[in-house]
Amino acid sequence: LGKIGSAHMAMGEHGRAVEVFEEARKICQEANVLETTDGARLLRNIGLAKGERGDLDGQLSAFEESLNIRRRTGTLESAEGVAVLHNTGDAKRAHGDLDGALALYNEAYKIRTKMKILQS
Repeated sequence: LGKIGSAHMAMGEHGRAVEVFEEARKICQEANVLETTDGARLLRNIGLAKGERGDLDGQLSAFEESLNIRRRTGTLESAEGVAVLHNTGDAKRAHGDLDGALALYNEAYKIRTKMKILQS
């Protein structure tokens, strides 16, 4: 379902992408596998799709959930972890939480420096 949702995103069908991603989320919750890197990736995709639809609250919520899973599973120090830090920072900035955004950008910078991940 993740690939199907991503295809809908690429086609500009953000509403349909959210529906597919949410269906995948429900399946992951029922199977008790949302607390994984795949679950964190799915939640990030939900956040991206909701943001494209203009649902900034839904976007921030999904990004924060993804970020929390990465923290709990010890997978934040990765390229995908840095990406979700940036996404969550951007969402916080869109909500006017500049201090929160800055803290996340700084955290991403520290991880990039530690892991020698180039900034794009």
